[in-house]
Amino acid sequence: EVLFQHHLDQAGFQRLHEMRKLGTVGTVTHSWVEQHILRALKDGGVGRGNQDADLPINEQAANAVTSYLKWESKFHPEYLFTERKVYSLEHHVAGTVDIGARISGKLYIVDIKTSNSLSIAHKLQLAIYLHMINEEMGKTEEFYTHRGIVKCHKGSTRQATWYDFNERAGESKGWKS
Repeated sequence: EVLFQHHLDQAGFQRLHEMRKLGTVGTVTHSWVEQHILRALKDGGVGRGNQDADLPINEQAANAVTSYLKWESKFHPEYLFTERKVYSLEHHVAGTVDIGARISGKLYIVDIKTSNSLSIAHKLQLAIYLHMINEEMGKTEEFYTHRGIVKCHKGSTRQATWYDFNERAGESKGWKS
């Protein structure tokens, strides 16, 4: 029985270790992209899709960053902000929007994901962020009307997958409930 408990403890430790490792990949990727966008904002907000800084040492994070840069090269976002805190006085919630950008002439809030799968919760999170940022801005600025997720790939350097919720209305392929 003691040996059995030891194996359970080890399995739990391994899972926790794996989760921390994966969380680190996401954290490193987000941090790198944030710094990349801050440099772009100093240069007029245009993302160039180039590697203007050293890639992360972690191979999975480097893959995710390269994946993001390929997405950036294809969609040419004009960055407006990164890591913006938003809130709703009406609903008493707050959060942080990863990216605000103009893409193809439309204002988007964009979330970066490195997880292996996406869920409806991710889609709802962006809907809430969209509501919060527009509530916060009131009628003084142009409204954000679009939302999307850039899903960066950790296992390869292929272009990140772009989930544009305005273009994929009603489509549920690739989503877990």
